Amino acid sequence: MKSLLVPLFDDGALNHRVDAADALARGLDAHIMFAEPPGSSRSPPQTGAASDVAPLSDTDAAALARLTTLSDLVIVPSVWRPSRPTGPSTADIITHCFAPLLAMPSSARIDRLPETAIIAWSDTSPTTALALKAAIPLLAHAAGVKIVSVGGVRDDDGAINPVDYLRWHGIAADFAVLPRSGRVSDTLHDAAREIDAELIVMGAYGRGRFLEDGFGGITRRMLEITETPLLLHPS
Repeated sequence: MKSLLVPLFDDGALNHRVDAADALARGLDAHIMFAEPPGSSRSPPQTGAASDVAPLSDTDAAALARLTTLSDLVIVPSVWRPSRPTGPSTADIITHCFAPLLAMPSSARIDRLPETAIIAWSDTSPTTALALKAAIPLLAHAAGVKIVSVGGVRDDDGAINPVDYLRWHGIAADFAVLPRSGRVSDTLHDAAREIDAELIVMGAYGRGRFLEDGFGGITRRMLEITETPLLLHPS
């Protein structure tokens, strides 16, 4: 993970995302690319990590997506507050971009690589596995990683166990099946709070965004309620 992208839509919490990018870039020996929207009068952020600024051709998600083709991680808010200029919704960014996203709630702070993480595992969603693989560099120094499946797992003898996969990458993890009580998103949220997780890893829109929007999907709900940064991988 060597290329981090941060769109410079100033919604009041931008400085926290810039600080997070700087901390992660220094921990990963990575480069930051700041995406500057048209009409922005903001000075380029000053960071300890190497960084550049690339202009956005427009303020929509499609324009941002063009900069994500060679990005390893895109850092965005979990929910946009009013920004200058108006930024695309996080849902639109997820469905357009070509890289994993780190969605940060406005209250979150990141000053180092995460030490504790929850991985939301679903063996029926390919985006779950993609998110797990994308998170490997961020989890490399974590002391506590917990993989959770809400409601059970499918019996598939041919599948690679995610605990084994992480172990092959030098990451120790525990696996737990959590009983579902109410919404899956609330169960995941509670599990993250229980271990004071600094990162939640999950697939995004496993059923497709419009199905999820229509039926109150897990991704949308997690973006709304999370207090913890989410690493999401688009479908």
